[in-house]
Amino acid sequence: NLAIRVNRREQESTLSSQTESLFGIGGSWSHTLSRRLSTGFSADYQTRESDNVAQGSDFLSLSPFVSYTIGPHVSSRLSYQYMD
Repeated sequence: NLAIRVNRREQESTLSSQTESLFGIGGSWSHTLSRRLSTGFSADYQTRESDNVAQGSDFLSLSPFVSYTIGPHVSSRLSYQYMD
């Protein structure tokens, strides 16, 4: 399974007449290794620019995971998340 997300938003404040732009892209991938075991990875990147800030800000998140189904109503998941 592969999924990709892209979003863009701009908003302007009527009180301060300042504009803010937000752009983000991300995706996730998962793969079934066996009936009970699966693995995957997700990544997201976001950048923000504003008239009132000298520099924009960036955000990055990376997260691999492994999932294991123990029984019909019980599963476990081990994941790690890196954020910068």
